[in-house]
Amino acid sequence: MHNKRYDRMKAILFVVLILILLWNGFSSSHFKFSVSVVPPAFTIEFDNDKCNCNCCWKREEQSSPSIVYIYILSYGTIKINQKEVLIMLKVLLINIIYFILYRFKKSPSIGEAIADIVYSDRYNDINKIYHHISKIFCIKYKLFHVPKLIIEDMNTCIDGQYDHNTCKIYLNKHNVSLDSIMGKTAVCLTILHELRHHWQFYYVKNVYEWWINHKEIYSKLYNICPIEIDANRFSRSIGEDDDKIIFESLPLKLFKNYYNSKDLDEEIEAEYALRKAIYALNSDLNK
Repeated sequence: MHNKRYDRMKAILFVVLILILLWNGFSSSHFKFSVSVVPPAFTIEFDNDKCNCNCCWKREEQSSPSIVYIYILSYGTIKINQKEVLIMLKVLLINIIYFILYRFKKSPSIGEAIADIVYSDRYNDINKIYHHISKIFCIKYKLFHVPKLIIEDMNTCIDGQYDHNTCKIYLNKHNVSLDSIMGKTAVCLTILHELRHHWQFYYVKNVYEWWINHKEIYSKLYNICPIEIDANRFSRSIGEDDDKIIFESLPLKLFKNYYNSKDLDEEIEAEYALRKAIYALNSDLNK
């Protein structure tokens, strides 16, 4: 016979647990409820392969909490008594507290992580390298969705590409070399470059989307395109230069004026304004 008071207490506790987990960066896809209303069932899934939030890493690296993968708290369908449910709740709470404490633990900087990758023999797999860098990056910038890595034959001279629609980063398999310090460094810088585009999509979304939606001018002005200048600057500084100075010094309005110029005079005037802003930016960056 069900204890209604206990059921209410359990339901309230479930809501509190969900709020705690969401506050700490869990994707809502972790939380599952049974189809049947009676008896109620509640599931929390960790390391869900279908989820790419930054709490779903399969932490092969040490000191991470080993959280139980699936908890099912229910009556009836699984024959467990009230005492067993209480034990499961206690274990769940302990693991959640442990996980939250782990989240507050200081992570290495991006530069420290890359130095470890480049000069260590432990990192000889591209997926492991990407996993390490992207985990630190996404936690640092509070990006709850981590792009999935795809390595393929891109049949172009580019090293990588970020797709915001699918939240994926593509690396050109022909340019991925881990046989030397130089090769590892180049791969790490490419990953940082593409991850910076992921940051742009969330933090300067209107600028990023305008360029992505205007491919013609993007290709024409690629070398002075703010999203590329910013991504190059970020990767070359190993993540140290992570401000918005590029977007503040080269506002989107300058490029829109150039794009929308109706005649040669307007185009010349808009181009002059662009060159003037770029010159001022270079002067500021070289101080």
